[in-house]
Amino acid sequence: MRSRMLGPVVRWLGAGMLAMVMLAGCGGGGGDRAAPPPVAAAPQPAILFAGAVSAAAEGADAIGSMGGQIELDAGGSKDADGGTLSFAWSVVSKPAVSKLALTTANAAKLSFQADAMGSYVFKVRVSNSKGGFAEKNATVLVNNTVPNAVTVVHASFTAEAVIKPTVAVSIGSGIVLDASKSSDPDGDTVTTSWELIGKPAASMAALVPGEASARFVVDVAGTYQVRVRGTDPMGAYGEAVYVFEAANRSPYNNVILDTVAVIDRAQQTSIAGAPVIASGALSYDETGAALGYQWMLESRPAASVAAIAAPARSQLTFTPDVAGSYVLSLTVSNGKVSNTAYLKLNVLASAPSVTALNFKPEHARYSRSMDRLVVVAGNPDTLKIIHPMTGVTKSVMLPAAGKSMNLSTNGKLAAVLHEGSVSLVDLEAAQIVRTMPTGGAHTEVMLRDDGIAYFVGRTGGQWVRPGVMSLNLITGAALTQIDYANGQFYGAMQGVFVASKNKALVISEGLSPTDISYFTVEPVNGALLDSGDSPYHGDYAMGGPLFLSSSEQLVFTADATYFDTDTLRYVGKLGLTGKLQSISQLDTRGEALVMQKIYQYNTYPFPVSYLSTYKRFSVAGQLLSADADIGLPTIGGQPSYGISIFHSSNGSHVALVQTGNALVDAPGLQYYLVYR
Repeated sequence: MRSRMLGPVVRWLGAGMLAMVMLAGCGGGGGDRAAPPPVAAAPQPAILFAGAVSAAAEGADAIGSMGGQIELDAGGSKDADGGTLSFAWSVVSKPAVSKLALTTANAAKLSFQADAMGSYVFKVRVSNSKGGFAEKNATVLVNNTVPNAVTVVHASFTAEAVIKPTVAVSIGSGIVLDASKSSDPDGDTVTTSWELIGKPAASMAALVPGEASARFVVDVAGTYQVRVRGTDPMGAYGEAVYVFEAANRSPYNNVILDTVAVIDRAQQTSIAGAPVIASGALSYDETGAALGYQWMLESRPAASVAAIAAPARSQLTFTPDVAGSYVLSLTVSNGKVSNTAYLKLNVLASAPSVTALNFKPEHARYSRSMDRLVVVAGNPDTLKIIHPMTGVTKSVMLPAAGKSMNLSTNGKLAAVLHEGSVSLVDLEAAQIVRTMPTGGAHTEVMLRDDGIAYFVGRTGGQWVRPGVMSLNLITGAALTQIDYANGQFYGAMQGVFVASKNKALVISEGLSPTDISYFTVEPVNGALLDSGDSPYHGDYAMGGPLFLSSSEQLVFTADATYFDTDTLRYVGKLGLTGKLQSISQLDTRGEALVMQKIYQYNTYPFPVSYLSTYKRFSVAGQLLSADADIGLPTIGGQPSYGISIFHSSNGSHVALVQTGNALVDAPGLQYYLVYR
């Protein structure tokens, strides 16, 4: 769903226009001419947008959401003489199925609620008291819907009771918890029980349990806690506590509904030609009345002819046929009252774009600001800057092999760490800015937008002194350092720089138990301040490398555990069969993509292999729920195996893969870039 921005979002001014006047000559003697009547200067119309709109795009002045109030405000229009202005709004065009009619069209502000998806064009005439006027058209493209009031949480539980991160909800919204996908390691049937263990004193909320789901309505502001327990036939159980915090009333749902439509997965990524898995079976009626279902295809790509096969069933039967964005709706009704929920689909191409690479990718990062994949390659030592759709590549020769590589937060600089030196690369210019010695055998470099780099780790497994050092790679100046670094900086280390927190998170490969440590920096000059570590010491599995979420609120470890970057408190664990090899988490898509690697511990020296699929998780705040796996393509008649996964700037999936063998570093491998 597109972001909703309150207040003025888009502003533009129409060019001033002069009203036409007729000049009449006057008769009579004396040759004197009467002064011409004054020219009526036209006002300058200005339109501001507010409400359920976002910034201009796709040829429109603003993008709007169906179901929310959209406001066009011409009150900022100017008159050269400072006179009073009057306004007249009219509808120039609207979608063919729209029944929109303006009820109040003579005020400075026009407020409307779109009733169909498509383009709406409005005209405002701004007039002054002298007869001058000007007109301006405004186009609002409605291609989205406001959020449904229901929050669906896919519940899971662990042997050790875990309090899940707090979910922000609105007063009046429904909460549905679904444990239908729970499983037992032994394959036994899991029985689920639910309990509302906490709610505000004034709340009358009651939990309505089902076989594998439960629901309640948030009726007042405050904190709500629901405990879910899964028990197998032998009596073994796991449990978790879900916390919901309600502070504001939903702006679009100001009453508590008796009939509520719920789609179990309201935002999904799918492959063209593959059926979409979604259900409205969690919809409910507070009175217990039977519900009828009606699925509708609200919008689809222009080339699509896909249709819903059985629109009156609770289970969706729909297969998208081309890549692009789709919006489907589910309306449920008890015969008297109805309610609608929406499903947004991001559909990927069934046949992805594949580019053969004539090098082995050693380290890879993605610059969303430039929409380029950045790869360190060997033989020869090169930094590759690759356009993911076309495969067009720029190469920057490196002075030595790369041990590590990271990008600045803005994606315009790359720091490539060599043995005993570092190179700063300007990615836009595709050239080295500076190569300079580091004075040590560091294993990780982290980079700020201003070119300040931080170095940790040491090849050979020793205590690192200084624990952290910093250099300005633009000026070449040596900066501050932290000597002992809290005793946690040992041997080979990997890390990430959390720019929004002015801190770096690092992890050592040589300590037991493995722990996440950190150091903080001064926001302006980048000076090193202090260091510390997480509150856990062996409580949770964790290992390098580390990965950041797009919001920088979560850090993931190679053991699939993830933590809050502010407090380093444990948040959860992804359900993986192997180690986390690569992850890309994009809040705007509501998804996380994960590639794994599998260690074969029954064979020495424990070979490592990649998989021919990657996993997708739906993301809601700090909650990640497993979704359908996505298969990697067959290339040249051979299966491909995933090395790294990224999101492009438009949310497409970008993958580095290999063919010839699933094993890492096997002979005869060929590498490819896959874009879909």
